[in-house]
Amino acid sequence: MSNGMNKDWLDALREKGLPEGATPSPASWEVVGRRVRRAAALRRAGLTAVALVPVAALLLWAPWHRPAQLVPAGPAVTQVAPAPDTTAAPAPVVPEAAPATPNQTPRSHKLTISAGGTQLAAADPAVSVPAGTDLPDDTPVVVGYGLGTHNPSPTVTSDAAPVTPAAPVILSASEESASDEPFDESVFFEDARPQRARVSFGVRGGAALARRQSDIDMVKYPTLLALNLANSLDPELLDYVKSNSGGDLYGYFLSNGMINYGSYGSVHDAYGGPHFRHDLPLTLGLSVRADLTPRIGLESGLEYSYLHSVESLGSESLDQRLHFIGIPVRADVRLWSGERFSLYAGLGGKVEKCVYAILGHVRSDEKKLQWSSELFAGAQYRLGPRVQLYFQPELSYYFTRTELATSRTENPLSVSLHAGLRFEL
Repeated sequence: MSNGMNKDWLDALREKGLPEGATPSPASWEVVGRRVRRAAALRRAGLTAVALVPVAALLLWAPWHRPAQLVPAGPAVTQVAPAPDTTAAPAPVVPEAAPATPNQTPRSHKLTISAGGTQLAAADPAVSVPAGTDLPDDTPVVVGYGLGTHNPSPTVTSDAAPVTPAAPVILSASEESASDEPFDESVFFEDARPQRARVSFGVRGGAALARRQSDIDMVKYPTLLALNLANSLDPELLDYVKSNSGGDLYGYFLSNGMINYGSYGSVHDAYGGPHFRHDLPLTLGLSVRADLTPRIGLESGLEYSYLHSVESLGSESLDQRLHFIGIPVRADVRLWSGERFSLYAGLGGKVEKCVYAILGHVRSDEKKLQWSSELFAGAQYRLGPRVQLYFQPELSYYFTRTELATSRTENPLSVSLHAGLRFEL
């Protein structure tokens, strides 16, 4: 045994009470040896345990803390599908594409969206993926979400990656997108409600509620007086009068003394003034409407109106028919809108030209334009994605009057009801 070892053991024996200078017995050496060996073994075991603690902790931590695979630098992709079914088989996770180096610029790739076979969107967005050695330009890219995992994360792969039956379903390819444009997540939302059309055309028809009966003061209607006289003439004489008057029957009769208000007064006393029965004015039209804002629209078009009356003078009756072509201009504001039903109101104006007027068998030349304004309200119901049915009551006022007596001239303020269809483009 070396002197160093003897010294250690002697120090141990002295600690146990061996006098200095005394020689220990062989039994004492054996006891001390056992104690020293036990102490050395305990020291080695302690050092080994201390060294194994971090190794065991690392082995336990690694399986549960794997870093999530994220889409390389580019626009964020948000999952907008309903909560996934956690019982479905998880989609395979494909290794992440190599990130771009600092001296490389992002490249634009075609994007398709899926999540374990669940459709995320019907739009065609695009995503910018960092350039890498394994993703050439214009390589289609699949962005998928694994389902049934504790922390699903998106993965980016190229078409070259193997896809199993449970892999994300490719929906559509998008057009190229500039890498510096902000990503619009609204493209992933599909609005099931029909959108309001920018332009629509329609057909409409209606009738005005007019005063049905009226007694006419013929002094206010010189042309009516001339037409009544012309209807009493022989057809050959009437043709002669027309050819020599240029169509101005009243002027011809007046200049030739054929009109005498005194005799008219005696007729009025004997038979009473002319009596008119007015039928409801009818209107048919085509319209074009455009949205100026989401709530305000402007409408115009072409409308045809028909006014029919029956004149009774004594025992004689004459039919009176007038045909108008008009151009309306209307502006409306949507007051309330639901899923299919909406309410609106507005105002407008219309100019009309009488293209044909006749009393009995004698035609009248109506030279004046008839101007009117109107207030209206309406209720509209959507029959289909691009077809709407509407009902529109109107309050109209006519500023000008015709040469013949009609329901409009006797009652400038009238109420009408129209209905129609609008077809959205």
